Amino acid sequence: WFEGRDRNARTVKFASCMQGYEQLSSMPNVAIFQAQVEEFRRFAADGVSILNPTGDVGLAIAIGRCVAAVVYGQLVAENCHIAGVASTTVSVIFHGMIEDFSAEALKLSAMFLPDSGPESQLRKVVRIPQTSSADVAAVCDLLVSRYGK
Repeated sequence: WFEGRDRNARTVKFASCMQGYEQLSSMPNVAIFQAQVEEFRRFAADGVSILNPTGDVGLAIAIGRCVAAVVYGQLVAENCHIAGVASTTVSVIFHGMIEDFSAEALKLSAMFLPDSGPESQLRKVVRIPQTSSADVAAVCDLLVSRYGK
């Protein structure tokens, strides 16, 4: 995009966001987040343009919040991999991200009639994290060892 010949933001091509999760996909919470992303992609592919989000600012914002969760998850996953973050810490981080994405998907789904196509698709985005108490304890121990009581 920064090349002299291409100044149109609409022609920029991005790699699949799923690549960012590949290195961590063996971790349950990362895999759950990936599943959420896949379900949201299905929702988007099946007709976000039909919903006319440009005509409804609230809908556009709600969709944007879900997209933001996806790209933030990609950024976190890529940086966790690069930094060699412990799996227990990654698990706890993605626990919160699963909850956040689920909450945003629920808010978006509330904009549609119950049992409508979009609402049913968004219901599939909602997931429950699988974080063990051992993971939480390990992260607590790490924080205490770094920053004291």
